[in-house]
Amino acid sequence: MNQAHHRGGKSNPPIIVAANEDRQSLERALFSPDREVPIVVVTGVDGKPALPLAELARAIRSEHACYFVADPGLLDELNQMLGRRLRVPPHFIRVFWPNLKLADDPAAHPGIPVLFSEPVAVAVEAFAYAFDLSRPRVRRARELQGDADAIATSLAAVVRRTARARQSWCGRRGPGGCRLSTPGPPALRGRRGRRR
Repeated sequence: MNQAHHRGGKSNPPIIVAANEDRQSLERALFSPDREVPIVVVTGVDGKPALPLAELARAIRSEHACYFVADPGLLDELNQMLGRRLRVPPHFIRVFWPNLKLADDPAAHPGIPVLFSEPVAVAVEAFAYAFDLSRPRVRRARELQGDADAIATSLAAVVRRTARARQSWCGRRGPGGCRLSTPGPPALRGRRGRRR
């Protein structure tokens, strides 16, 4: 196999997986610790790829290796090795980023089914979009944003609970309510030593 497929360098033309040796080569490339570029696996029906490989390569616009698994028997063997979560069904396209592990979340290596009635341009654009959003750097930034959103949501919930507790505590103090000059937990404000 050409080293450019997993060490960097210019992307090469698609490799047709038509024999058992080709499938084994693809499996070695997928799990190679030296691989630096994504591998796009394309399947199809009746020996035809789900999408035109040249259009797919143009839409991705970045270095990658592309394999077309034309034979259904070889696809079954590949899917047996990949497992249920990372399988590549017929008429499907999946990107496998470097450092692939069988236990990986399938969302980290997204795939799209290609509908027979779908215009080629729409399917190519859908895959290019999924490809871009799944880039490891982009995925990490999205995870960090999700973490920040979760923290902000938790903090807002704490502020709401604190405000309700203060209102409840101040409501028990009578018609004058609370005369707190600064916001804070009710237990830290008011008279010392007095408990209700």
